[in-house]
Amino acid sequence: MNIVLTTDYYPPHIGGVETVTSELARELCNMDHRVSIITLSNTNHDPVAENIDNLRIYKAKSHELTGILGLQSAFSSETSRLIRKVCRKESADILHANNLFYSTTIAASASKRSLKLPLVTTLHIGSTSHLEGPMRILTRFYERTIGRWILDQSDHVVAVSDAVRTYLGALNVPNSKISVIPNGVDLNANTPNFGHRNTETRIACIGRLISNKGPQYFVEAAPIILHKFPSTKFLIIGEGPLLSSLHSRVKELGVKDHFQFLGAVPKLSTFLRDCDVYVRPSLTEGMPLTVLEAMACGIPTVATRIEGAAEILTHGDTGFLVEPKNVDQLAFYISKLVGDPELRSRMGKRARESVENHNDWKAVAIQTSRVYESVLTS
Repeated sequence: MNIVLTTDYYPPHIGGVETVTSELARELCNMDHRVSIITLSNTNHDPVAENIDNLRIYKAKSHELTGILGLQSAFSSETSRLIRKVCRKESADILHANNLFYSTTIAASASKRSLKLPLVTTLHIGSTSHLEGPMRILTRFYERTIGRWILDQSDHVVAVSDAVRTYLGALNVPNSKISVIPNGVDLNANTPNFGHRNTETRIACIGRLISNKGPQYFVEAAPIILHKFPSTKFLIIGEGPLLSSLHSRVKELGVKDHFQFLGAVPKLSTFLRDCDVYVRPSLTEGMPLTVLEAMACGIPTVATRIEGAAEILTHGDTGFLVEPKNVDQLAFYISKLVGDPELRSRMGKRARESVENHNDWKAVAIQTSRVYESVLTS
């Protein structure tokens, strides 16, 4: 098949949807499908089109809106035109959009009728009910208007977890139109480093520095942990609009010397293998890829008990689950792991076994290809 995938962000930009899209595209190419990517670029230096590893990547110039809205977002007036041009040039059989909230998904939905192409849309996050204030109001309005229109336009919808399937049901998407295909993880690139011991316990929080990823709760938990374990080191990996406020807050709390802000880390697996605990305090998720990567690296995780994360982590076995925004719970379970190296080791090994059994990218690509075939024959 000739497949066109759309996503606002794509490597070398670092993030979960970027990794999912690129890994899926690579495996689809390995299955002898022809794959093209349409994405956005907010620089004037990126080429409009390039070929990487048998993939044709097309980029539309865009404007980044994350700093304005507080949620990851970008916009391009060129996207719809580029989608139509690429689909015709590549003789596309199917159009596959990623993320309900992406501008490329809106453009793909608007273009499918004129192109006479079937549209598959993957939802990478579920309920936004844990978001706060204006952000919650804005996302709920979007879901009930533009989001529902996108889902109506989609011939089939892929949910990355059962929780996302439930969320789609609340948006009146019929169950017959939904397939659950969990995210995968590269088991060769993400390998454990069992037996390593750091002189100080290293706790990592990875993700875009935006409020729905929860880095602010990670910072607030630090003084509680340091009271009992004063040699603990806290690592924040990622970039985003909360960076300056997080810097200010660690100074106010008197824990600045225990924090490192590392920005974007090009090879996350190498970094994760040298950490002791991974923390994911998100307010919204679908199936968090960094949790799968931490599990593959044999690192126990403390994550919020929300959609997606609760499906891949078993509380007390491969990690711990806490209630969203509950700083005391977060600090308690992080401290439990910091104070017990043997518990970290046991949980890490069971986490690795879990992803080996359930989260292989080749299986994800095979299931996705079957969805394409089903849509094309119906």
